[in-house]
Amino acid sequence: MVKKIILIVLGLLLLFPGIGLAVAGGGLLALGGRSGDVQSGFHTVNTPTSALVTDATIVNDSSGVKGKTSGATLIVNARNSAKPVFIGIGPSDEVGQYLAGTAHSEVSEVDLRPFRLTTREIPGSNIPAVPDEQLLWVAKATGTEAELVWPVVNGDYRIVVMNADGSPDINAELQLGMKIPALFGIGLGTLVAGILLCLLALGLIIWGIMAKRRPPAPAEQPLELPGFSPR
Repeated sequence: MVKKIILIVLGLLLLFPGIGLAVAGGGLLALGGRSGDVQSGFHTVNTPTSALVTDATIVNDSSGVKGKTSGATLIVNARNSAKPVFIGIGPSDEVGQYLAGTAHSEVSEVDLRPFRLTTREIPGSNIPAVPDEQLLWVAKATGTEAELVWPVVNGDYRIVVMNADGSPDINAELQLGMKIPALFGIGLGTLVAGILLCLLALGLIIWGIMAKRRPPAPAEQPLELPGFSPR
């Protein structure tokens, strides 16, 4: 009886982590597919300020694979048919100096699916210099259909979206995305590990259910000696 209980309990303890791994692996495969692309699609963003700013790590983490972005590429698209848009990535301290005293919107949280930006406005009265003329950017793009592609590197960087002339009142369609080559392998490996763990757990549970109880030991018979009869 004790063996049955141990097998069933052990199977249940393995089953739930196995289900979790399988679900997580399936989610990663659904998120990035074989290509490892995670994109938000185009969504309208607007702010009355001169810049929309976010940490690059926030976009990385919003892909759902935090800590697995080695070799990843960040892709930002912005379009506005009426006015050119600027996208830039620069070191956080230099971006802070560039926007010092300028009204801008800080993005504190990014969700790609469904797309949602959580922002707060930083007040200011300065008019920023034309962004494309600054030397601080490690990557930049400008145009009515601007696309920035940046291989992610270690460091503290910020993503900035502005009107190309630095004027306030940004109104553009924005798309954020990550290309993570290892995402398919990570998802597939996690899914397979979860399935194998579930199979092992089910095997232990079935073994425990089917295990037969040990038959009771036969009762001891009194030893009879020839020619002797108890009184």
